[in-house]
Amino acid sequence: MTVGIVLVTISSGHEDEVCKQLSKKKMIMEVNPLVGKFYDVVVKVKGNSFDEIGELIRKIRAIEGVIDTKTLLRALMMGKMRKKFGSRYTIFRIANLSS
Repeated sequence: MTVGIVLVTISSGHEDEVCKQLSKKKMIMEVNPLVGKFYDVVVKVKGNSFDEIGELIRKIRAIEGVIDTKTLLRALMMGKMRKKFGSRYTIFRIANLSS
């Protein structure tokens, strides 16, 4: 199972419609609108593989009003990292899932 966070930038005036469209997608677990300068929505996604997540990202980018996405995918913690931080911590790596 692959879990990721997608940071979505949306053009002004399209926020509500984009959030509605995101909420309808099967592999999207959470849609969290933000207030701030850089991103408009944080989306938590879950899929069976990196390829499946990549396909979902392409669908998100195709939604009218979506300007840009940045994707962070969970990396498994091993060895010293797990001993140091414990298994409850999640490490994310930035993934380039360009079409």
